[in-house]
Amino acid sequence: MPKLVNKNPKLGRLGKYAVVRRGSKTIYLKDPQGRNVRHGTKEALTAYNCFCAELQNNPTGYIPPTGEPDVSVEELAVAFLDHLKARTDEINYITYRIIIDEFLLELYMDAPADEFSTTCLDLVRQAMKQSGRFNRDVLNRHTRRIISIFKWGVWKELCKETTWQRLTVIPPYKRGEPGTFEGRKRKPVSDDVLIRTIKYAVQTEAAMIKVHRLTGARPGEICNLTVGAVDLKEGKILLTEHKTKAHVGEREVDLRPEAREIIAPYLIGRNPDDAVFSPRQVMAERFAEKRANRKTKISPSQAEQNRQRAEKPKSRVGEFYTPKSYYRMVERLIARANKEGENIPSWFPYMIRHATATADAMDSILKMAMERLGHTTPKMTENYAQVKSILENMLALTQDNPFAKADGLDNDRVAG
Repeated sequence: MPKLVNKNPKLGRLGKYAVVRRGSKTIYLKDPQGRNVRHGTKEALTAYNCFCAELQNNPTGYIPPTGEPDVSVEELAVAFLDHLKARTDEINYITYRIIIDEFLLELYMDAPADEFSTTCLDLVRQAMKQSGRFNRDVLNRHTRRIISIFKWGVWKELCKETTWQRLTVIPPYKRGEPGTFEGRKRKPVSDDVLIRTIKYAVQTEAAMIKVHRLTGARPGEICNLTVGAVDLKEGKILLTEHKTKAHVGEREVDLRPEAREIIAPYLIGRNPDDAVFSPRQVMAERFAEKRANRKTKISPSQAEQNRQRAEKPKSRVGEFYTPKSYYRMVERLIARANKEGENIPSWFPYMIRHATATADAMDSILKMAMERLGHTTPKMTENYAQVKSILENMLALTQDNPFAKADGLDNDRVAG
């Protein structure tokens, strides 16, 4: 059956306005005064019906004269995002969405995909650089992401192979490129800052930060930690889902005795799939703290409301933390502490992993020096090298349990 060239297009939306798409063209629907109409209004439906009626009377006015219509950059990007959303994590999807919406489509929305040249890519890259939001390394990664969109388009036969191949020749920005800047390296957060921060945390928040510091796991691994993944007898955490699963498979994280003592109460009477550190538990502890500090009596009506809410909770708080909500939790603790005059510098969860790695490196350096000098105790090596004391003074980190004094725990040394 031949294709109907004058088939009515679907009513679409671009931003807040109503549009229709014909081939590579995006056509804004307008009212009788020539103004763009908002999607979802009666004016949009009226303008769409008028457009369809006009199209039936004169279809050639909206159809490319010869051949199949070229795929536009917008159509390619939208198709790629639909593909990506179903097959990747949320953070990767959002990253692509930002560079597509704010830079690629801002300059080349209606351009045919096969006419997207190295000059076009360089202009998009210049726009990202001029925004001042990305360092040099991120600019190069975003450029590779844009090229990957056209590579995917070749696979799906939405653009020509030569289009993708010519984009691959553009060189990355090198160090010292005018207008670029280098990203700041992550620094470890000091143990003193952690201790001062968790003074203003409820029990579950404090336990989460302590276990994170003692294990050195990634923030996402701590957020997704389940009861079934923890083996207290073996002193291990078995991670079946993590960043490097494709390369190393399942990963085990050692639990020091101090970490086992902290995490043990959160495993009692829980299902294997339950979160060890749940934001719902944190909310319950926060409300209990507020009730304990309440100075006025609860009225009968409020007590009845509390009872009804307890029976039928309507909270949207999830069972698990996410890296983003973990970050916000730390921000709230810092703000609460600084309000009380603590003057805590800003830090974020990934700095805890860097702190653990730095503390472990200190211990490794000390052991290597002890073996080379032939000492039988690390204290003698410390007197010679003074590596540990120097690094601890510079970074305020320790391989020992950093929370021992604050918690009243034994400060026994644990071999790395």
